[in-house]
Amino acid sequence: MRRYEQVSGAFFTVFALAQLTRSLLGWPAQVGSVSIPIWLSIIAFLITGSLAIWGFSSVEGQPPNTRLTLAARVDCPSKNLVSPST
Repeated sequence: MRRYEQVSGAFFTVFALAQLTRSLLGWPAQVGSVSIPIWLSIIAFLITGSLAIWGFSSVEGQPPNTRLTLAARVDCPSKNLVSPST
């Protein structure tokens, strides 16, 4: 899941920077005949920025090679937690 969280954090960062750029430069946005106000981009920046921070901060708490650690425990007989049945 570490890679997923890094990619998600990067995606939300790019999206947040696009929303911030739109709100600072005042770029117009329109969907069909509806004009999207600048304040909506500010709210989108806050939400996507929070999601980016959340994605990157959840990566910090994980060990880098979880799969290798679990595989080493299973293959190593001295660290095998399951006792053989008699």
